[in-house]
Amino acid sequence: RRALRRAGLFTTLSYRLDLRGREQLIAAELAEGRAEALLAPLLHALGRTLPHFPALLGVLDHDKLYRYRDIDIAFAVRSPAGDLHAPVVRRVDQRDVADIARDYARLAKSAMRGKLDAKDVGGACMSVSLIPAPNVEAFVALPMPLQSAILAIGAARPGISLTAARP
Repeated sequence: RRALRRAGLFTTLSYRLDLRGREQLIAAELAEGRAEALLAPLLHALGRTLPHFPALLGVLDHDKLYRYRDIDIAFAVRSPAGDLHAPVVRRVDQRDVADIARDYARLAKSAMRGKLDAKDVGGACMSVSLIPAPNVEAFVALPMPLQSAILAIGAARPGISLTAARP
């Protein structure tokens, strides 16, 4: 019984989302000379959504429930050398998309160069792992210790047209 409490409960939910509108917005931003990664609006959306799900803002450790005061979310970054880092964007619930995008870009660059500060890691309530490789449609990600959840996002894939051909 004690081992079960420490093991945690892992549940996988799988959804397919239609992000075509998001792709059009990104293309428009690029055309105007502004670039925006998918992760920034996703972190912003999580910051707005997580307060409505308080169970995701707490973690059970040694029979004690701890609640996170701030909505800090880590994201996975792999360096050119293959090292995996999890920098944290702080207080995503209190920031706009542009501010989150700037912080995300700064943290991702620091992680890629292996130059993250101690203040840039740890303390996140959850993580996001995005693998945009064309053949990775879904994958299983495990939350880091003392995090309540991890969101795993695979690559975009072409949709199936439901338009019937006419003879």
